[in-house]
Amino acid sequence: MEEVYELSLGGPGKESLAGCKDIILQATQALLTNDVDEHALFDYGPTVGDPEVRHQLAEFLKIEYKDNVESDNLFITAAATQGIHLATTVLMSKDAPIFVEDPTYFIAHGMFQRDYEHRVIPG
Repeated sequence: MEEVYELSLGGPGKESLAGCKDIILQATQALLTNDVDEHALFDYGPTVGDPEVRHQLAEFLKIEYKDNVESDNLFITAAATQGIHLATTVLMSKDAPIFVEDPTYFIAHGMFQRDYEHRVIPG
């Protein structure tokens, strides 16, 4: 029998999340038992994402794609939906059509058509 992959949701599978509870517990305990700035710990992070995360991601992308990637050119979003929202509102003119692969991220069509009033052209 062929293996079936569930693509309707944008979340990781159960096997990918195995052990995450322990990792989060250890990280939380480490943060709460060390001398830290409570304001920084419980406040919103930088708008473009944590500088160290952006630096490490840039280093990974340089190696992976053998290209020059600068952390200043990276913007960390909370998830795909936020990334789509940001790209659509900042980069797209209101009358521009949007070419979308089919199948695509299950929320994308509705966002483009309903929320941003763009014409969607499936491809």
